[in-house]
Amino acid sequence: MLQSEKAGALGLKLTCRQGLTQEINVKQANSSELMRAILTGVAVGDALGFPAQFEPRSEREARPVVGMGDFSGEDGQIRSWGEELRGLWSDDTSLTLCLAESLAKGFDLQDQARRFLAWLDQGYMSARDRAFDVGIQTTRRLADLRKILRAGETDRLEDLSDDSDEYSNGNGSLMRILPLVVAISGKDPEEQFRLVRQASALTHPHIRSALCCFFYLNMAEGISGGTDKFLAYEQARTDTAELMTRLACHTKEFQALNRLLEPGLASLAEAEIDSGGYVVASLEASIWCLLTTDDFAAAVLKAVNLGDDADTTGAITGGLAALHYGYEAIPTKWIASLKKPELFAAVISKYLIVSGAAALPASPATPS
Repeated sequence: MLQSEKAGALGLKLTCRQGLTQEINVKQANSSELMRAILTGVAVGDALGFPAQFEPRSEREARPVVGMGDFSGEDGQIRSWGEELRGLWSDDTSLTLCLAESLAKGFDLQDQARRFLAWLDQGYMSARDRAFDVGIQTTRRLADLRKILRAGETDRLEDLSDDSDEYSNGNGSLMRILPLVVAISGKDPEEQFRLVRQASALTHPHIRSALCCFFYLNMAEGISGGTDKFLAYEQARTDTAELMTRLACHTKEFQALNRLLEPGLASLAEAEIDSGGYVVASLEASIWCLLTTDDFAAAVLKAVNLGDDADTTGAITGGLAALHYGYEAIPTKWIASLKKPELFAAVISKYLIVSGAAALPASPATPS
């Protein structure tokens, strides 16, 4: 968890196992510190996994990632992917930065959409000054957003939800969603889900993606409040199941999220964990990595060494692990390796301003 001396009072209400609701003081009430942990955790996990993404688990078993830009050869010697890839983060972090900067001004779907398009079209908030590693579904949906904005039909952004395509549930909204915890903390579950679904639907309109985002953010909210990671996971299970019941979700949604909603995820063997790009699998894998390790480095290394969609599994795990163990638990060498650190400082500065503290350097020009 994050340092108590940086605490304040977001006044979150967490329901305990016994069913009691108690007020707690969040140990990370300073929003700039919260955002620093989120952004750095996501970026470090993303950058650790990016050089190895889409390689099978068998490759990682033979040549595991051991550090930022480094892997162990079959002979045990540490080898590097090269300086170009060391600390290079991808779309996961870019879109997380876009959302975080937008939320500093409040929840504004039009602003979020414009920033996502600026990333795609202009390389805004990119480690390479251009968009790269762009998902197919995200590309398609952003093209739709461009049409909506050009037509001036911004009201449509609030109602993009669409459950018609069950196969549109990639992990592209889950990977960027963590900053939203700042905006939804303390709200009732229905209002939280309304905002989560709207934010997710900009690229991933199906309810399953939104439910996974809600589950992830619910767990993040608990961890931010100092709740034990296992208790936070149990609470996320309970809150998500209850929400799904109130929403009268289709049986197939309960079936899809079954391993998340039922106890026992942490006891699964690695062979039972899927690290591909399906949103449910990504959430399962990331929570499993957090629950089965004892420090930040172990959690994210375990995530990226699952193989396949290594950067995204690393990013999702990294954000949650940074909230649990704290920014100070992230290896300083890894942080120092991240490309374009000024982008992170600029976004965090927006939250320093919100908190009434002195600002850091200005961010890149806001996209028009």
